[in-house]
Amino acid sequence: MAAKSARIRLGIFVLTGIALIGLFFALVIGKQLTLKRETYFLRFTNHSVFGLQAGASVYYRGIPIGTVDKVAIDPKDVQSVILTLSIDPGTPLKEDSEAVLVYVGITGTKAVEVRGGTNRAKNLKPGSFIKTGATELDEISGKAVSVVDKVDRIASNLDQLTAEENQANLSSILAETNSLIIETRTKLSSTLNSLGRIVQSAQGFTEGAGGSFDRIADNLTANLDSISTVASQNIQRIGDRSSSSLEALTDDLSKQLASISASLDKSIAEINHSTNLLLNDTRLQLGKIGASSDSLILMTTRDIAKVSLKINTAMDRVNQILSSAEMDALVANINTLTAKLNEANISGLAEELTVTVHKAGNLITNIDRTLIRNRVNLNETLENLREASENLNDFARQISDQPALILRGN
Repeated sequence: MAAKSARIRLGIFVLTGIALIGLFFALVIGKQLTLKRETYFLRFTNHSVFGLQAGASVYYRGIPIGTVDKVAIDPKDVQSVILTLSIDPGTPLKEDSEAVLVYVGITGTKAVEVRGGTNRAKNLKPGSFIKTGATELDEISGKAVSVVDKVDRIASNLDQLTAEENQANLSSILAETNSLIIETRTKLSSTLNSLGRIVQSAQGFTEGAGGSFDRIADNLTANLDSISTVASQNIQRIGDRSSSSLEALTDDLSKQLASISASLDKSIAEINHSTNLLLNDTRLQLGKIGASSDSLILMTTRDIAKVSLKINTAMDRVNQILSSAEMDALVANINTLTAKLNEANISGLAEELTVTVHKAGNLITNIDRTLIRNRVNLNETLENLREASENLNDFARQISDQPALILRGN
């Protein structure tokens, strides 16, 4: 009896276990059978799907959403592989979503991952093809291929640059550059020599002009002193006498002194004008010296010679005026008139003589002022000439220190 009851209990336990196991499988399998999935397709053209098997997972932004039901070659295009994806219903796949193959773990197995998708895009209908995207590995591979192509082109260009023809051209360019440097150095030496001659000519001209101006001033001072001495002696000689023609004498003396003063002003103005022309021409030529230095030096030398000739002519004219017969006639007229005054005896000589002396003093003062004023102008002119000479020296030094200025110009 005991053995029979034990067998009964064992049978009940076994049947209960089998029933529970069957119920568990029925629930799990039934749920899978009753679960409705949406089917989508994915096409890979000229792309290997090695490592991807049926049953592989499908992810959307890292979340499992289905599995790969089938991997097969397109019978209409042997270069394409079509994947059949079983996706959980309600998954919001968008038309602008892309699917790529990704590695899972370190074993080399692959899975499908869906990326992208925007809210503005429409939902992808079941049974549609999902767009195929490019993985990071594909992008890296593409960039690597591009880099290799560029390296090949660079190597080809280097090979062309180092060819014998290019080496010959480079040697020719270096030879021409060397000859150009030698020629430039020769022309630069010639230019510096010419500039040195110009500076020496300008210095000599300045020294000569200074000496000439000093001689003119000395002659003017001596002549004025002579006129003043003679006039003073004659006035003292006729201290007690007068002449009815004293006013005529004074007018004549004033006119002749005014004529002399006008001549002096005109001559000095010509000197200043010629000197200013010299300075302007020199500055203009220095401004253009970078473009054509040799021709500029010749033109500047000729202009300086012409202006020097004009200044020498003007100075000669001043000397001629001072040593001319008109000046001698003026002194002679003064002597003649004073001699006539010695023979005359008119009352009121003292008052008229005072007026005459006053006028003569004013005239002499005006002449002195004119001389002093023009001396200042002549000194300024000489200073300008010295500055021009210093500028030429500075320019010659700059050309000597930096020969490239001749090639670059202004």
